[in-house]
Amino acid sequence: MTVELYDPLTFDNLMIGMVSHFEKQTMVGMNAIDDAKGPGIYSLFYSGPLSIYGSISGSSKPIYVGKAVPPGSRKGTRVNVNSPALRSRIRQHAKSIEEAENLDTSEFKCRYLAVVPRFG
Repeated sequence: MTVELYDPLTFDNLMIGMVSHFEKQTMVGMNAIDDAKGPGIYSLFYSGPLSIYGSISGSSKPIYVGKAVPPGSRKGTRVNVNSPALRSRIRQHAKSIEEAENLDTSEFKCRYLAVVPRFG
């Protein structure tokens, strides 16, 4: 019998760990994100009455998953880990929801995870 060594730093294993940590984060209302700072990932969940979203309404399946990065990060410059990137991005979604005639931000929750950027 050959023993396969576990490598915690493979992409797959790193992603499993990140997803596991992300899923442990508490879902909060879209307007309760004052502590969301830095770059990171987030997901939005819907729990309203619209039939078009009936299959996911109130479930743990997100309606949207995204990332938040501060300005300049796509150019490979150092990222300010205290920037309001997560808070700003989630607030952009909340504003879009508020502008819709058939949606209300109280019908949405979000989960987010600030992530320390690494440069190779």
